Amino acid sequence: GVNLALSNHEIAGQTVPHAHFHVIPRHAGDGLRHWPQGKYAEGEMKEYAEKIKVQL
Repeated sequence: GVNLALSNHEIAGQTVPHAHFHVIPRHAGDGLRHWPQGKYAEGEMKEYAEKIKVQL
């Protein structure tokens, strides 16, 4: 399989605006993790959901 990553705009680290994709090959047991493992603290997930909702 693969992971696809798209980076757009300055907040994503761009200095010149353009479409920027990464195609990352994946294999069982490759150890690649994009997010920390674990559970959210009480109410933390709801806080993130509200922040996302405001931006949509």
